[in-house]
Amino acid sequence: MLTKEQLEIRRQGIGASEIGAVCGLSPWQTARDVWIAKRTAEEPKRTPEEAFVLARGNALEEVVADWYTSTYGESLVEGQTIVDLTVPAVATPDRIVVGSAGTILVEIKTISVDMARHWEDGPPDYVVAQCQWQMLVTGATRVYVVVSVGARPPSGRYAVDRDDEQIALLSEIGRRFWTDYVAAGVEPPLENPPIVLPAEGSVQTEALADYVRDYADAASDERDATARKDAAKLLIQTWMVEHEAQKARGSWGSATCVATTRVDTAACLDAMGVRIPQEIKDAHSKTSSYVRITPKGTR
Repeated sequence: MLTKEQLEIRRQGIGASEIGAVCGLSPWQTARDVWIAKRTAEEPKRTPEEAFVLARGNALEEVVADWYTSTYGESLVEGQTIVDLTVPAVATPDRIVVGSAGTILVEIKTISVDMARHWEDGPPDYVVAQCQWQMLVTGATRVYVVVSVGARPPSGRYAVDRDDEQIALLSEIGRRFWTDYVAAGVEPPLENPPIVLPAEGSVQTEALADYVRDYADAASDERDATARKDAAKLLIQTWMVEHEAQKARGSWGSATCVATTRVDTAACLDAMGVRIPQEIKDAHSKTSSYVRITPKGTR
């Protein structure tokens, strides 16, 4: 189970368990869910069923790890949270094999019987993406995936070897997601078409990466167009308000502010030698003005 400190570190980048959602592969999360988790400091709200599944997974993780050591004779240690700020990417491996020639990780999964159908041909794509992301961050060369179905002992382990083509593709998608949405504070679109992870050594990887870049560029253009449309809409609305105001004023004709001039009696009395105290002048002095309206068709 991740600590509060580890959860805070995870907000600095895309986690291994989140890259599948960013790529449209996760059956539980969307890219928008990941965006919300990175943009807010609040913990995600879980239903009682989701909380139970999470607690069950945490409780069984140590049991499955012990089974792994007993079955394969390899000692394991818990992994620490690691951050690669170049993407940025975050990973917290469940376990690391002790004494292996290269860095080898172990990913432990505890799933329900209903989810077993996703594993008929081996780890599903969202798990493969998670493993490749872990290898990106840690430099590992292999991840063993161990799955317990319905709290039963695992039937074996799956080996997911490092695939630099897949890692390059995932890195490109993750980097663009972080730059275009998380860092920019822009909500990602609701629809998130899933990618297809290329097979190991596939010559189509470069073409697929181009398609992903085209999609990201189109999404960026769409956001820019929306911003321009909103700005134009505001200008139109402003013009209409001002135009209506002008029409209202025009229906009456023209309006002119006119100031009146009167004879200054006090000054005349002063000129005649009659002195009026200043306080009396102030009490009885005023300036007036009025608005003269000229109806249409008159002069």
